[in-house]
Amino acid sequence: MLIQIELDNAEQALTRLRTIERTIRDLFPAVPADAATATEAVPAGGPYRPVLTYLSLVRELIENPATAHTHDFGNRVTHLPPFISQEREDLQVISFYSWLRTRTLGRPYYNVLLEIANA
Repeated sequence: MLIQIELDNAEQALTRLRTIERTIRDLFPAVPADAATATEAVPAGGPYRPVLTYLSLVRELIENPATAHTHDFGNRVTHLPPFISQEREDLQVISFYSWLRTRTLGRPYYNVLLEIANA
């Protein structure tokens, strides 16, 4: 999906994004709270809820690339849910977040990736 965005294939990127979102929602549907069994509500996406949040930001970029340079969007990217572990060992998560952060900063991806990985 991100490669399609980089290649300016917005329609293909949106198609891929929809597929990823649908797959996550199908595998981890929302579950309402149940007082009888003391079960808490689980939002759509379950443990992958931060992924859906990330994808919603990517969708905004696809639909309106100028959004990346707005203060509100940059603030939301900066304050994404803490899905990067404290140990920061998941290079894939760091690289996906760095790609999004790069869009808001307008800086080279590699430099942003190194800064985040070394933070």
